[in-house]
Amino acid sequence: MYCQNCGKEIPDGAKFCPECGRSSEPGAAPGGMDANTAVMFNKKSEGLALILSLLITGLGQIYVGQTTRGIWMLVGAIVLWALAFILLFPGIIAVILWIYGMYDAYKLANEYNRYLLDHNGQPPW
Repeated sequence: MYCQNCGKEIPDGAKFCPECGRSSEPGAAPGGMDANTAVMFNKKSEGLALILSLLITGLGQIYVGQTTRGIWMLVGAIVLWALAFILLFPGIIAVILWIYGMYDAYKLANEYNRYLLDHNGQPPW
């Protein structure tokens, strides 16, 4: 039997590769972790994503791994709040963006966790 990760020969009955440490069982995740361990290790908290976006618009998206999306939301919120000092309308849009950011962060964390479960602990992005 040979390791799927490094190609070295694995003794019969071994649960891990002696060279790289990856599990020799089919469907195992990289790094020597089984799929369940990889899912639990990589899982993102939906509640934390929501709270981070409650505190700062876009921070929940950054936590979940959608960094570009989170930065754009943060920049948009800063610009809208700056314009809100002059006009009322941008402030209303900023509040809508803030609420949407919380919903979006929660939804992304759920999507991230579902993908982990369906793909043996591999992150979606």
